Amino acid sequence: MRAFAVALLVVTAAAHLYLAPEHLQEMPYIGVLFILGGVGSLTAAGWLLLRDTPLAWAAGGALCAGMLLALILSRTTGLPDFKEEGLEPLAIVCLVVETLFLAVWIYARQRVSGRRLQVS
Repeated sequence: MRAFAVALLVVTAAAHLYLAPEHLQEMPYIGVLFILGGVGSLTAAGWLLLRDTPLAWAAGGALCAGMLLALILSRTTGLPDFKEEGLEPLAIVCLVVETLFLAVWIYARQRVSGRRLQVS
């Protein structure tokens, strides 16, 4: 399960880093956020790969939740001076991958909590 979560973080990182140059030209602060999201996702993936800790999972979860929120806001209310229309293929990939990471994180937390309850 952890390997799958790491792979999900790597996919979202790759998508964000791939799209960053386009967004840097269109709206520089959005491009910077894409770079930060990509680098942050790679960092969380490496951390989770090396150490299976609740904090590593939470870092990945916080990044995915934040990027999902930004994706939704950018297509609904819009972000400052920036509003997208529709969902291009990589946006759909990110939507699916980030949602899957959050689901895997919740599932992993429930498994750990269940084990703790059984030990008590």
